[in-house]
Amino acid sequence: MKMKPGCDILINKSKENMSVAAELAESRRFNAAANRLYYSLFQVAKAYAVSKNKMKMDAQVEVHRVARSVVHELVKDEGRFEDVFEDALALRKKSDYTPTDVTASDLDLNFRNKASDLRSHLERLAMSA
Repeated sequence: MKMKPGCDILINKSKENMSVAAELAESRRFNAAANRLYYSLFQVAKAYAVSKNKMKMDAQVEVHRVARSVVHELVKDEGRFEDVFEDALALRKKSDYTPTDVTASDLDLNFRNKASDLRSHLERLAMSA
């Protein structure tokens, strides 16, 4: 099946942001890394939501809620990646809205690997829908 228009662009942005998140974390810029990691997951979740007709590509209202919802449904159904998206969102909020810094332990390699695995899984699902 052919991917819906624009999903490939979102997937490429997602890959780029995951790579940048890793680079930022390695250079100990954890606030920026948390932001890019979350947006990497959000962009691929949006591609997945669009592929499942749960969101329009040009949607600008409620997009984070819908992306969160489709990931939550997927996690519940599959029993995998529990809390990864929610934890990434919490870290993005911490980095963007609080006077507290994201730390190395917040973004440890284990968590970053889980987020990367979730991103790859959502990409495969978006491409096969």
